[in-house]
Amino acid sequence: MHFSVTYDMTTRGLPTLFHWQYFTIDAAQRKDWDYDNLNSYLTDYTLTVSDAVLEQYAASPVVYDLLEELKESQSVLTISNNKSIRYTGTHQYVKARLPMPVLCIFKRLFISTLVFEAAHQTIPQGESVTFQFDPATRTVCIEALVLYQPVEDPFFCYARNAVNTLSVEAIGLRQYGTNQEAEIKDFYDPHKMSGWKKREKLEQDHAIQNVAGIYMLYNEHSRELYIGKAIDLQNRIRQHGESPDDIAYHYTHYRYSAIAEEYYPLLYLIENMAIHDAAWILNMPSATHFTPSLSRIFSLTDCKLVNRVEHQTRTQR
Repeated sequence: MHFSVTYDMTTRGLPTLFHWQYFTIDAAQRKDWDYDNLNSYLTDYTLTVSDAVLEQYAASPVVYDLLEELKESQSVLTISNNKSIRYTGTHQYVKARLPMPVLCIFKRLFISTLVFEAAHQTIPQGESVTFQFDPATRTVCIEALVLYQPVEDPFFCYARNAVNTLSVEAIGLRQYGTNQEAEIKDFYDPHKMSGWKKREKLEQDHAIQNVAGIYMLYNEHSRELYIGKAIDLQNRIRQHGESPDDIAYHYTHYRYSAIAEEYYPLLYLIENMAIHDAAWILNMPSATHFTPSLSRIFSLTDCKLVNRVEHQTRTQR
């Protein structure tokens, strides 16, 4: 039941992937599908990265860290089809949708393609990524990755480091923002949100040096969660591991959401909202107002959030 999809950045449309957040799966890539069991292919797939790809880029720290972040994020790609009556049998319009955290990492990985495209120049070596989907296990693995990384090119080094610290949009490539981003303004900068990362990744996480935002720390052993705010995310998270008396000293994983610059004065209010919302779901022993939490009333095992959109797109009037 395995099937592979190669997305060649040179021959396939960049706006489809980087603006609309999906890529199509054409008939040739579906040639071995069992269309009598079509729904077995139309599902969510947990993303991972093959050991061979990780080994291939072991000597490139920036790329390797991005791939590790992808692997650890356990992000989900969703395959769906057009439900129109004109698509039946083997005649289908099928697409795979990428979540925003994966798309942000892809923009950093394929920075060469984006820069050359924006300059209307031909990239010397085409870039591509190959996904292998396994409907049986509902996993999708990055099996091959081709990147153009010119040696000793100061402009490439600048672009690579800039997008690793900021974002593709922040260095002037705003045409590669998603359709949603053009319309929605959130407290959080969508280009500076992370998935959960292991504690040892913090010192290499240069993207959050001198960046303000909200962070979360989790201890997988005690199952404790801490929420905080920071003017400098990297430094503040680091401080938690410096004193054994710190309540989050033994955290094992962290994540963050940087705030958009115009909301900097409201940082403490955003932190209050994050703590407020979390405390009504998870037990906060010291709480006097946010109690009892949902977890004290009901078991939350297998509980899930059923909202259909991550960002509201309507302005309140």
